[in-house]
Amino acid sequence: MLYNPFITFIWITGIPFFTALVLGWQMCSYIGSDKAFTVKNAD
Repeated sequence: MLYNPFITFIWITGIPFFTALVLGWQMCSYIGSDKAFTVKNAD
């Protein structure tokens, strides 16, 4: 009975979390490869 709303809630809250995780990973990858101060990172 509460399975479908719970799964919907998990997906709705999980998508922004994983989006932020991917963006943070990209930033850390740029910093790790000595590209910390580029035009792309300034935006």
